Amino acid sequence: MEASSYPLCELLQLRVRFPSLDDRNEVLYSGPHMLNNKPIIVKVWSADFNFNKEVLQTVPIWVKYPNLPLN
Repeated sequence: MEASSYPLCELLQLRVRFPSLDDRNEVLYSGPHMLNNKPIIVKVWSADFNFNKEVLQTVPIWVKYPNLPLN
């Protein structure tokens, strides 16, 4: 099967093993995360995860307000 016939979500799954939970949590909670200048969602993997059944209830976004005074 050629790559163009796969659903896009199957092509973008990436699993990373960290040496410790502290390292994993640092990456997990340090967002926003980008891949090729596109936002990605980073989640903890679980054995029963099914990407096709996953329904996002919320989508985190990162908003930049240039020249916004902070006082």
